[in-house]
Amino acid sequence: MKKNRKDPVFDLERAYADCHRIALRLADAERPGRALDLGAGQGALSHALRLRGHDVMAADVNTSQFKASGVPCAKLDLNRPLPFPDGDFDLVMAVEVLEHLESPRAFLREIYRLLRPGGLAVVTTPNITSFPSRILFLASGCFDLFVPTRRRLEDPLDAEADGHITPLPGWLLRYDLRESGFEIEKTRYTMAYVPFVPRAVLRFFRGRFLGRVSLYAVRRPPLA
Repeated sequence: MKKNRKDPVFDLERAYADCHRIALRLADAERPGRALDLGAGQGALSHALRLRGHDVMAADVNTSQFKASGVPCAKLDLNRPLPFPDGDFDLVMAVEVLEHLESPRAFLREIYRLLRPGGLAVVTTPNITSFPSRILFLASGCFDLFVPTRRRLEDPLDAEADGHITPLPGWLLRYDLRESGFEIEKTRYTMAYVPFVPRAVLRFFRGRFLGRVSLYAVRRPPLA
């Protein structure tokens, strides 16, 4: 897709490597409809979904950073119930959000409520059981992306937002998704992360045991 000169410029380094690209690829299987981008940040995903023909609504606790033109962005605390009607969306994106929340399981139930029957959600979280994360845990007692520093525990852009406070192993997230009512359709992983190794090399290393971020495409079952 060609980039329009008037398109906003987003800081894509705020998401890990190829996370946005894979999330959009998972969402591309859906026909254009009403989409909700939760934890939208600057709005890079919102913008991409709008270009794909979706009617997009965004939400973030820090709306001052949002710059996707033509997309409304509501200021919302994602730890609380969301002010949208049941079954209001065909697609919900929650990319690099779960690890920032006090109760991811309650949040997943909210996403399920907001989706129409047959609707799709894409959710992600750091892959804390990857081999690099396990090695870091053995060495330091901390998972990858959950090192207890101010940079990780607090959002540098907004005092109202938490940093990475909730590590979720894949087995637990899959359990929570199913308990919330979802059917898991696809699981994908971003490229690996190893300090001082260039991404041109790391892009060949991904999957359950190497990928840094896990992505799930999950569906609310259609009505019988």
